[in-house]
Amino acid sequence: MAVTVKPDKENTTAVAVFVKTPGVSPLKTRLAVGIGAVAAAEFYHLSVAAVEQQLAQIKKSLGIEPFWAIAEEAELNNPLWQNQQRLWTGPGDLGERQSQVYNELRQQFSQVILIGADTPQLCEQQFSSVLSALVDHEFTFGPAHDGGYYLFAGRRDIARSVWQNVPWSTSKTRSVFQAKLPNHSAALKPLMDVDVAADLLVMQEELEKVPETMRVPGQLAMFEWLKHYKNPRQEHKILHSVDD
Repeated sequence: MAVTVKPDKENTTAVAVFVKTPGVSPLKTRLAVGIGAVAAAEFYHLSVAAVEQQLAQIKKSLGIEPFWAIAEEAELNNPLWQNQQRLWTGPGDLGERQSQVYNELRQQFSQVILIGADTPQLCEQQFSSVLSALVDHEFTFGPAHDGGYYLFAGRRDIARSVWQNVPWSTSKTRSVFQAKLPNHSAALKPLMDVDVAADLLVMQEELEKVPETMRVPGQLAMFEWLKHYKNPRQEHKILHSVDD
């Protein structure tokens, strides 16, 4: 599906959420090491649903246009995504795919936000903060606790070379990428993007802090799923020792 062309992109914002299609690409492989492939897939489905509902909410409240950045070109018409505006990420590593999506949307929107599908605690609060930060800064990061980022936003074109030679999925990801940007960037409050089993407890604690007025049913469903662990803190300790 082609991106809808805007007649005037001034003061318009798009958000793209990067997803993989269940049953086609491996899902949350590092998380699966700690909790098993079935549970990791369950988390992914619930997280995608929570993010989808939040995007629908911010479209109404903030006027941000949501898109789904699909990892597999052949799955653009998969029933799972068919009700969404969507585009293919293109091939390559994470940097190349982010560059493709960011630049494609920048052709038609003045501001572009990139997020993943593994931060179900995201809510209108963060997106509102992004819009405020972009008034005075050309770029904004949502720092992840592990040195990466759960959100990146910009209102300026970024050369493909800036996205290259960044050590993706490491503790230096954000700092290296940030240093390559042409101007100083703003930062939101850190959040946990779930990569490994030990991240689940932190995510749960952050999810509990989402204002009740901003919660969506998908976040409540995530709470119920987490009750699978009778003692989340003890489970966290066990899984953390495994990850170590």
